[in-house]
Amino acid sequence: CLSDWSSDVCSSDLYYRAGRYDEALACLLKVLSLDPNRREAHANLGDVYLKLGQKAEARQHYQQYLDLHPNEKGAAEIRRILATLN
Repeated sequence: CLSDWSSDVCSSDLYYRAGRYDEALACLLKVLSLDPNRREAHANLGDVYLKLGQKAEARQHYQQYLDLHPNEKGAAEIRRILATLN
């Protein structure tokens, strides 16, 4: 299954960069259905939900990222984003 979610993460990034947020959202939700602890998917979902104007959902996924990996190199940036949402 590794290749399944890996491919979907890559696709979601391409959709996000193209401004196709609904399609990025669908890919990331599929990734989380395969691996609910995938930290990149949570961070990326936070970004997508922000673009879609859904701050509560963005906050939830950013927090899940931090809960899973509080000391990861991206954690400081996620904390900064969360601070702007509160």
